[in-house]
Amino acid sequence: MTATGRSTRDFLRSISPTLLIAVGCTVLGLVVGLLIGTQIPGGTQPAPVQVTVLPQAGTGGETDVVMPDVRGLTEPQARQALADHGVPSSVVTINRRPHLANEGIVVAQDPIAGTAGPTKVLLSLPEKAFVPKLTGTPEAQARAALQEQGAEVSIAREYDASAEVGTVLRSKPAEGKPLTDEVTLIVAAPPASAALGEVESSGSCSAGSAAINGNAFTTATNCSAYAAGAETVWLLNRRVAALTATVGLDDHSDPNATVQLTITGDGKRLYRNSFGYGVDRPLSIKLKGVLRLVVTIKRTDAGTDSATVSFGDAALLGAQADLDSLER
Repeated sequence: MTATGRSTRDFLRSISPTLLIAVGCTVLGLVVGLLIGTQIPGGTQPAPVQVTVLPQAGTGGETDVVMPDVRGLTEPQARQALADHGVPSSVVTINRRPHLANEGIVVAQDPIAGTAGPTKVLLSLPEKAFVPKLTGTPEAQARAALQEQGAEVSIAREYDASAEVGTVLRSKPAEGKPLTDEVTLIVAAPPASAALGEVESSGSCSAGSAAINGNAFTTATNCSAYAAGAETVWLLNRRVAALTATVGLDDHSDPNATVQLTITGDGKRLYRNSFGYGVDRPLSIKLKGVLRLVVTIKRTDAGTDSATVSFGDAALLGAQADLDSLER
């Protein structure tokens, strides 16, 4: 062994084990660092997190602010709910409207819940409410007006010859009175009807069926026609509003017959018409306030064969209770 080989061996023996471990760790760290560097391109840092701040309502920018439903809350609660949803107090205004709700409760809002990006908000608080003027108003409109003020609505129906069916006749409480939790609307109903032939009469008319100008009527009032004239009287007791029918000579009558029909109420002429065979006429007469109804039929031709004037589907119209009071 040469002197150089012995000196190298003696040098390695002189190095402490601790030093060798330290050197090994350093080399290993360099290798690992190089490997990691190849996994993150360019050694760049992670991208920073972006935070988007939404503008408040009324700023004119794009917004995710949605109008909440604040009805039923007190004003402070409503304002807080709006603020929690991003609606600033600066766009909120207050007004008052008649309503049964307790003082300070929001009873209406504009815009409605769900509206995106409201720029103006109107909250309505209650003030003392009174029954509005509803007479002559359609039922649906009157009901909505009362419900908007917090009242429950019930309907009673009553016939009134002077009112349009489906319109309000009156209310309970009456208009102008303080509004209550429940309001009853009395609404004009269609008339009830009673067959003319079923109501007691005296004279030449009777109930039956008829055929007029080719049209069959299972319910009719048939009156004999004479040259001297024939009368039939009904006592209506001022309880009937109108009489409707289809009138003409019955198809089984003398085809050469002609007649004159006159109807009076308490001596006042209400209707007069002349017609012949094969003709039908609509009949509608107002009878409000009439006590005594008289039908007079006079044959105006020279014939002597049988002739009958028929009132097809003849009906007296009025309130059910009034018609029920007539003698049968």
